[in-house]
Amino acid sequence: MKMYQIENEVCRISVKKHGSELCGMYDKISCREYIWQAGEVWPKHSPLLFPAIGGFYDGTYTANGRTYQIGAHGFARDMDFTPVSAGGNEIIMQLKSSEETYKLYPYSFCLRVSHRLEGRKLVITWTVENTGDETMYYSIGAHPGFQLAPQTELSDYKLVFDRKFDLHSRKVQGRLVTRETYPVAKQVSELKLTPDLLRQDAFIFEDGISSMLLECDKADYHLKVSFPGFPAAAVWSMPSAIDKAEYICIEPWYGINDFVGQGVQDIRKKYLIQSLKAGETKEISYTIEICD
Repeated sequence: MKMYQIENEVCRISVKKHGSELCGMYDKISCREYIWQAGEVWPKHSPLLFPAIGGFYDGTYTANGRTYQIGAHGFARDMDFTPVSAGGNEIIMQLKSSEETYKLYPYSFCLRVSHRLEGRKLVITWTVENTGDETMYYSIGAHPGFQLAPQTELSDYKLVFDRKFDLHSRKVQGRLVTRETYPVAKQVSELKLTPDLLRQDAFIFEDGISSMLLECDKADYHLKVSFPGFPAAAVWSMPSAIDKAEYICIEPWYGINDFVGQGVQDIRKKYLIQSLKAGETKEISYTIEICD
């Protein structure tokens, strides 16, 4: 499978053509790979979620009076992107609408993905362009998995926030989520991770969090994911293997799953749906930074 690499004196990243998926972020200072290496438990690294996040009700939605079916997290992660440039400190790839995508999604688009390396910081930028003649509706999100350090376990780690929050989450039921939220913690600036905490499935936070620092003092492990302006962020590891978890995902989202019991609906009515008028373009960025 075709893969592109760029590096500097302190870091090297690898990106697959398939899905424009980040599949490696190797720190030369600590001699550590931070991206999950697609093991048997979860055969992904960092899939790009577009034009859907989670699932639609019955995997189905309507648009312009027609009914469409689409898999969980959309199709971008399962398609080959076209390389635009790869060299220096940046890799750029793009995906354009096609006869294949029109079967699942009626809108014309160009999705460009940039991975730009700045020291030990990686800046990921999505540029979504509406190339059609009608308003397009979409969701987009990241799903990076971060490999835990050798000889550590999930309970050695914590998430540190930039300020104190009352944390609430929706409950995940299959590919859908509940409308109701439940309290996770009150007025906390950090959240200690344990298998029991994540056994029920993902946390999906909509509390205004703009960054999460994944820390393990035992392994001198400090990795920060920053996503200012994102309306939602998930934290997940495969529940069926949570007692022996080897990775944790921190997922900034512009969008969310459909709700339990809502029924099939028009995509325009989807909660947290994004829109672009004909000819409009939107840039969205988040960063992954290896910290001291």
